[in-house]
Amino acid sequence: MRKGILTFIILTLIVLTGCVSDPATYYFDSDDLIANTVKIELVECENEKPQMIEINEKNTTNFDYNTVEVIDDLDHRQFESFIVKLSSITFHKENFSVNKPIGKALILHQKNGDMLVLSCTLIDGICYSFVSKFDSNNNYITHIARFADRPQFESLLDAYFVFG
Repeated sequence: MRKGILTFIILTLIVLTGCVSDPATYYFDSDDLIANTVKIELVECENEKPQMIEINEKNTTNFDYNTVEVIDDLDHRQFESFIVKLSSITFHKENFSVNKPIGKALILHQKNGDMLVLSCTLIDGICYSFVSKFDSNNNYITHIARFADRPQFESLLDAYFVFG
C-alpha cells in the first residue's frame, strides 16, 4: 500500500513539473498584422555559419535586408487570408534563435517601416528558427519567439508563394 501511494505521488509530481516547464506559447495578432502590413515577401537568406544563440542584451540577431534575394511578393488581395493562417501557427516564447536567418524567410513590412522577419530551416536535423523585428535601417528591435511548428510554416509558404 505504501509503495502504491509513493508511486502515485511521484508520478503526480513528474506530471505537474513537466507541464510547468513547457515554454509559453505565442501567436501573432492577426488583426494587428492585417491593419499594419503593407508588403509581404518571400526571400532567400544566406548564412554560412548558422548557430543557435541565446538572445540577450549582449547577443542579438543579425539581419540586413540589402543582402537578401527576393523570391516572390504576395499579392495584396491575399494578405488577410495569409495572415490569418500565419496567426494560427504556434510559436514558443524562448530566447533562442539562429544568429541570422537562413534559407527561405518571410518578411512582413509594416506601415511604420519595421520588418518582421521569420525563417525556420531544418539542416542536418537542427531546426534553425528566427522570428524577430527590425526597423527600416535593419536595426534590431526585438526577438519575438521561436517556431514550434515548422511544417505548418512550410505548408503556408508552399500554398501562397511561387518558388522552385
